[in-house]
Parts: sequence; C-alpha cells; structure tokens
Amino acid sequence: MRRSVVACLLACGLSVTAPPASATAGSTEVRNDLQAMIDATGDGGTLRLRAGRYEGGVTIDRPITIEGPATGRAVIDGDGKGTVVAVVSPNVTLRGLAISGSGSDLTHEDSGVHVTAPSFTIEDCRLTDVLFGIHIRGAADSVIRGNDVESKSVTFTLRGDGIHVYQADRTQVENNRLSDGRDMIAFFSSDVVVRGNSVRGGRYGLHLMYSDRTVVEGNRLENNLTGVYVMYSKGVAVRGNVLAFSDGPSGYGLAAKESDLVGVLDNRMVGNRIGVFLDGSPFSATLVTPYRGNVFAYNDVGAMFQPSVRNNAFSANSFIDNREQVSSTSGGSLAGNDWTIDGVGNHWSDYAGYDADDDGVGDVTYRAEGLYDALTDRHPQLTFFADTPAARALDAAARAFPALRPEPKAVDERPLIEAPTMAAFDGLAVEPSRSVLAAVTAAMLAIALVFASAGRRRRSVRWAT
Repeated sequence: MRRSVVACLLACGLSVTAPPASATAGSTEVRNDLQAMIDATGDGGTLRLRAGRYEGGVTIDRPITIEGPATGRAVIDGDGKGTVVAVVSPNVTLRGLAISGSGSDLTHEDSGVHVTAPSFTIEDCRLTDVLFGIHIRGAADSVIRGNDVESKSVTFTLRGDGIHVYQADRTQVENNRLSDGRDMIAFFSSDVVVRGNSVRGGRYGLHLMYSDRTVVEGNRLENNLTGVYVMYSKGVAVRGNVLAFSDGPSGYGLAAKESDLVGVLDNRMVGNRIGVFLDGSPFSATLVTPYRGNVFAYNDVGAMFQPSVRNNAFSANSFIDNREQVSSTSGGSLAGNDWTIDGVGNHWSDYAGYDADDDGVGDVTYRAEGLYDALTDRHPQLTFFADTPAARALDAAARAFPALRPEPKAVDERPLIEAPTMAAFDGLAVEPSRSVLAAVTAAMLAIALVFASAGRRRRSVRWAT
C-alpha cells in the first residue's frame, strides 16, 4: 500500500524523500530497496535519500534526479560486485552521494557509475574503492563536476580510469579531484571541456585521443607518470595548467603526437623528466603550433623533439634551470622550429649575454649548443653522468675551443632578460635541479685540455649531426 502511494506521488512529478536508512542512529545496516525506490520514481521526479547505506548494483532507466542529504552521507555500496550504479536513461542527475565498492573486473569495466545515455550529470559525489570511477560511453552533453574519485587499492596495472569519456561529445569535466587511479581520459569525443581538475598518482593525468576542439584549462596534474598526452586530435587548447613532477618512464609534462591546431599557452611545466615532448606535431606541414607564455622549469629536459618535428613557434616562454633546455631524440639541430616570433624571444636561465640598452632583450643571440647535451641526445645512457665535473669540463672545453663546439640545437635572436616571478609557479615546492660544481669543475679542466688537443688535430672536421 505504502509503495503504491509513493508511486502515485512520483508519477505526478513530486519529489519524495526516502525513509530513514535504519531505525537505529549510527547503524551500518544496508537497505536493499534502493532499486525499488528508483523504479517507483516517475519521469522527471527527484529521489532524496536519507543518510545511511544503500545496496548498489542498481540501474536507472528513467530521467530522474537522485540527491543525497544536506547532512551526513547517503552511501550506495556495491559490496565489491560489478558496477554500483548503471545509468541507461537520458537526463539523469546524481548529486551529493557517496558511491563505493565496485567490482574489480577490468574486462567488464566495473565502475562506480557507468553511463550509456546522453545528458547525464553527476555533481558533488564522492567515489571510493571503485575500479573505474565515472565511465560514460556514448553519453553526449554530460556534466561531471565537483566529484572526488579514489581508485581501488590495487596494483597500478590493475586500476581503471578515474574519469573515462568515450564518444561523448560536448561533455564538461570540471573541478573534479582524482587520486591513485589510472587515467582521466577522453577518446573519440569532440568539443569537450576539461577545466579546474586535480589529478594525482595516476598514469596519464589527462589522455586525449581523436578528441577535436577540446579545451584543457586550469588543471593541476601532479605526480603522474605523464601529465597531458594529446594524440591524433585537432584544435586543442592547453592553457593555464600546472603539469608537474611527471616521473614515469616517459615522464612528460605535456606530449603531443600527430596533432594539429594545438595551442599551448601560459602553462607551468615543472620538475618533470621532460617538460614538453613533440612527436609529429603539428602533423600537417602547413600548420604552426604556438607555445607562448609557458614556464619550463627544473625539468631534466625543457623541450624534447623527435627529429622530423617542424613548425613549432616558441615565444615569451621561460626556460628556467632545466638540466637540458632543449633536446632532440637523435641529436643535431631543431631546424624548422622558431624561437623568436614577431621580435619576441624567450627567457633562458643559462643565457650568458647582456642588455646594454636596457630594453629587456639580450644583445647577444642565445644558442643552445652544449657539447655534453649533444652527446646525451645520441647516447641517453650518458645522462647518468650529468652535472658531474667531467660533464662540465666537456662543456667548458667546447666553449673555449670552437673546434669542439656542436651545431646549436636552437637559436633565439631576441632572448628575454627578465625571468617570471616565483608566484608564477603557483606554490609548487621546487628546488633548482642543477648543482653548482664550479670549484670541482675547475680541477677537472685537464680533461678539457685533452679534448682541445684532439680538436686542433681535427680542426677541419665538422661536428656530425
């Protein structure tokens, strides 16, 4: 009788508050009638849950809103089996809920929330102990906002994605906090906005593939194996992000592979193995990728290029105390990429020139041409000896004896004198990666003399590139 009354009220579009989850305050009893309450909610209705625990494994097959209480938590618990909440109807909203305890089957993509219908919204929810967190597939025009997602405590290779967007155009992913999952990912989804998110302890902070016209803005992606990887996409704006401490085998703050019309503006790439890695981007020979207003600081390599990469335009960026400012994976110059655009160059912390007319621009061209860096480009295993007295002695020899000097990898005709203020690093606790070994290096100059002697005998031999 009671259920039929509730059903009549909901059929009229009225909202109904679920009865208490337990008659005993503080009880951990799990109610097993959440599916029945969903089924009894009419189209367009709102189901407001009381604080307590509810049995998961439910399916939402009608356009309704489910809300948690103003105080306390309504926890939907999957008990470690399958997907906790499946959404198969358009126009569903989940708000203010706690969702936990999905299964652990990667093959079936067990999730906290799995959505296969458009116009889905999930806001201010907390998902814990879930394999995939929020998994939307074919759910265009969805909103994922203000949620906390924590993965299962399993081996890294067995985790699922914190947020997974697949074939879901115009989805908004904003102000979410992800930790210890696998990826935040958007595949085959256009016009997606990824803004204001925090991702830590994952594999890819954000992975885009075949996702055109995506906006990646104001995110903070730290301590992931890779920060942002853009692949096979067009019209991607990457601006105002902090991409820090990527320490995996690749360790890219940002990577772009065979992508066009990518704009990289005002980002902070700090403490990564490689600040930005460019592989076949831009992909089209007639297009140019602008890098402007970015800070590349304290990375092992500020910017690394595959040998065939062309048409990247760097201006008004700051390269601060990277162990190697720019690099090519095969050595040699980076011809075809520009470092001065419309008379504006970049700031280089190792610039050794001067500004006699005090116009903020160096009067001497900046050249990235370290001998030891050229060697490590060809033989990466030599990076082990970076910042040692021997490495610095080689560079000192190259500066003193032009016969040893390699071709410059980058030439900036208008280097900027001023570095950005430290406030630009948004509170990142970083220390310069280079150690000052001048005193010890001086003692190793005998090594340089050996190379100088060899250089005199081969003065007519040009450095191979």
